[in-house]
Amino acid sequence: MVNLLISFSNFDSTWSVLTQFFILIVAVFLGNIIRAKVPFIRKALIPSSLIGGFIILMLKFIPSFKSFVEGSDVMSLVTYHCIGLSFAAMALKNVKKGNATKTGVLNNGFLQGGVYIGQAALGLGLCLLLYVFTKNSSNPIQPEIGAILSLGFAQGPGNAMIYSSNYLGTSSFGLVIATIGFIVASVVGITYMNILKRKGKLVIRELPKGDLRKVSDYEGENEIPPTESVDKLTIQIALLLISYALAYGVMYGLNILFTKLSSIIGIDINFSFGFNFLWGALCAYAVKITLNFLKKINVVKREYTNNYIIDRMSGLFFDLMVCAGVASIKFEEVKGLVLPIVVLCIAGTIFTFFYIRAVCKECFKGYENEAFLANFGTLTGQLGNGMILLREVDPTYVTPASSNLILLQLPLLFVLLPELLLLDYNGSSVIATLITFIIWTVVFIIYTIILFRRRIFKSFYKDKPQEIWTEK
Repeated sequence: MVNLLISFSNFDSTWSVLTQFFILIVAVFLGNIIRAKVPFIRKALIPSSLIGGFIILMLKFIPSFKSFVEGSDVMSLVTYHCIGLSFAAMALKNVKKGNATKTGVLNNGFLQGGVYIGQAALGLGLCLLLYVFTKNSSNPIQPEIGAILSLGFAQGPGNAMIYSSNYLGTSSFGLVIATIGFIVASVVGITYMNILKRKGKLVIRELPKGDLRKVSDYEGENEIPPTESVDKLTIQIALLLISYALAYGVMYGLNILFTKLSSIIGIDINFSFGFNFLWGALCAYAVKITLNFLKKINVVKREYTNNYIIDRMSGLFFDLMVCAGVASIKFEEVKGLVLPIVVLCIAGTIFTFFYIRAVCKECFKGYENEAFLANFGTLTGQLGNGMILLREVDPTYVTPASSNLILLQLPLLFVLLPELLLLDYNGSSVIATLITFIIWTVVFIIYTIILFRRRIFKSFYKDKPQEIWTEK
């Protein structure tokens, strides 16, 4: 069957690209069946897309299938563009405040910023040590690759693939880190959840009996009808692609600007195509703001965005990105990188677990366990993993944990600037890596002080009671 499919796809180059997508979708579908039929995998909350990626990896042991999949750039392109499209889709949503507070959202922003930059600084520190011990060997460890811990764990396959390729000439190192991150999010997250359950420290907010679905779950107020001259899905896709097209224009212009700037100052800084997710999200925000302004002045009469459809599109991009990212791994390219992979992933898991737990106990009184699960899943896998873990203990999103995650997306982009701005510079030399490590460590300390400000500056906050959430 596999050989027949490959022979058919090679008949025409047009079908070759389509067949790559067919392989991805079928792999995700088979992963979903396996997840449903195997209790251990289902209970571990391992995403179907991750299982699908492993299915393709196993099929790559068939030489003809391997040459077909790796002979095309489709898998890498899907991984790259899906992260940008998923961020843009999330930014298009009309998000209500819910039960979140400004303090909770800002704390969650600095928590995620602290973990991002903390993972990056930790990774650089460890790889600088590995470089010192291996620099005279036949296969020295490049210290700049430590930054990929943050990109793979906290940002997923997209950026990990890009900077792994920039630093090492192969994307597989970053994709392996990201894949392990997804496994950590599921296995460690669900294991800790079960430990809390057994100790009686976790309140499971059960779903009420009966069907919870309402019309408002699928359609907001004053939205355009599902089918008119143009289908509602077509409108959502159009708004998303307009946002992404604007992002391409921004990246194209910035690439020219940064290339000239780098040649003048002698430091490689390019904040453009490697950050398609950032510019995609910002341009989508701009499109949403424009639509809201046009509604305010009565040029636009109806609501054009539909959160339910946008969520489904974002979920599709997430599934394709994870599956394609795992499928793009080439094990022969990471044979000499087993040591840094093991060191980074073990240290990254330990740091992320204990740092998030400490911050959640300090900043999210009354729902610290829900906040931990949501953030741990997000910062080792992606937002989808965090929401899956949260849904296990808070299925109706009673606590502010879900609102905090959704509302922090825009401020998070600015909290992450110290990391994003230095990624290219980090790879320019060993000295640049050391300087980057120092800067990121300082930023991490600053963010941590902000998060633990009430404990550090007790006298200042003694007359200001802390927010403690209680279920109404």
